[in-house]
Amino acid sequence: MQKQTIQLATVVKNGVIQKVGNSSIYHSSIQYDGRKTKWFDDSKLIHKKSSIDSSQLPIEK
Repeated sequence: MQKQTIQLATVVKNGVIQKVGNSSIYHSSIQYDGRKTKWFDDSKLIHKKSSIDSSQLPIEK
């Protein structure tokens, strides 16, 4: 894990820094090995129309 620290002056009053805030960003190192990226096939999510149309469904009274 790599850490990037940024120091930021947040409050200045009469030309004097009153408060200083620190922030850190953690991010893991990139582990790309050059192989092709496998993408998810969205066509697997598309539902096909059923072979039964609405005229074949039972009518409820």
